[in-house]
Amino acid sequence: MRQSPTVLALLVAIALAPLAAYADGARGGSRPPARRPGTTPFRVSVAAYMPRVSIEGVRRAGDLVLVDVAYRVRRGHVERVELLVDGEKVADIKVPGSSRSGTLTAKLGAAAIGEGAHSIVARAAQGRPGHQSKVRSSKPAKFTL
Repeated sequence: MRQSPTVLALLVAIALAPLAAYADGARGGSRPPARRPGTTPFRVSVAAYMPRVSIEGVRRAGDLVLVDVAYRVRRGHVERVELLVDGEKVADIKVPGSSRSGTLTAKLGAAAIGEGAHSIVARAAQGRPGHQSKVRSSKPAKFTL
């Protein structure tokens, strides 16, 4: 059976009508789009909340070991800085006030650390101890007493 070109064009137009309506932005049903066109969904950058910490210097002053530590964070504030000598926690320093960046000098007893070569690491934390917090460690600094 042979169909006329008019009937064939009419069948193709009926088949393609829903695709043309969708391309123009008309959606079926009463459900609104998930987000406005031309916008992106909100994403929280976890890296912005991660504190950064570095050991600026280690020096001996009499029977004390002085450790200079720099810390910073883009969002929030650094709550505390911990110092670990050879993997053991020797100091837990509460950062004064709510600060995003700064430096501090920690005083450690040389007798408690002992003579010889050591490695020290600083950890900065955003959040209270005993609660979920964001923590990042510095690169180890080596020193000898």
